Amino acid sequence: MKGICEGLSRMRWKLSRTVLRGGVTGNGYSLLDSGKAPYYTTTKDASPFSFAGIWESWRAPDGTTIETCAILTTSANSLMALIHDRMPVILQQSEFARWLDPAYKDILHLQNFYHPFPLELMTSWPVAKTVNSPANDLEECIRPLEPSLFE
Repeated sequence: MKGICEGLSRMRWKLSRTVLRGGVTGNGYSLLDSGKAPYYTTTKDASPFSFAGIWESWRAPDGTTIETCAILTTSANSLMALIHDRMPVILQQSEFARWLDPAYKDILHLQNFYHPFPLELMTSWPVAKTVNSPANDLEECIRPLEPSLFE
């Protein structure tokens, strides 16, 4: 599930009351281009990073508690735009503590996080369509089919 950052400003009242910020840590992600071809994207040094996320706990009509979350997206940087017009908000290490700080609630300042990750730190390459199924937890899911787009 993805949340588009531009829409968060319309949720200003809700963000300040019930939605909490979090992060999803990983070392890469897959994304489909307009022709449905998958690409794997990571940092050039393969170091872990965190996606900016939001989560909420709410009560369903039947009384059960539901936990929901979303990874925020933003416009693509110029290199990722070759694949897709959106990309996840990737937090730099220097931004992570401030993103998680519950005292930091000013929506205008939070929007400073909604920028594309620096393209000079990224690399991406086409991968097999096996990556499209969560049942496939295989190394081949991230094995390059062709040379990287961003070398």
